[in-house]
Amino acid sequence: MKSLPVGFIVTTILASMAYSLWTTLFPIFLDAAGFRLWEVGFTSSLLFSLIFITALPAGFIADLAPVRILM
Repeated sequence: MKSLPVGFIVTTILASMAYSLWTTLFPIFLDAAGFRLWEVGFTSSLLFSLIFITALPAGFIADLAPVRILM
């Protein structure tokens, strides 16, 4: 079994850390920027909801592509 390249693993770790920091600190930034509490909550929930909303069309598009082209 082949192992994953080190560059891929390091990039994945850095991207995951950046994403988790961004999702944690973005509401704090909005609060410090003077947004009202409902605006911070709405923006945060919208950002998390968009991930799930875009996953469905992305899955349909991925199913339309032949597997041989992707490999």
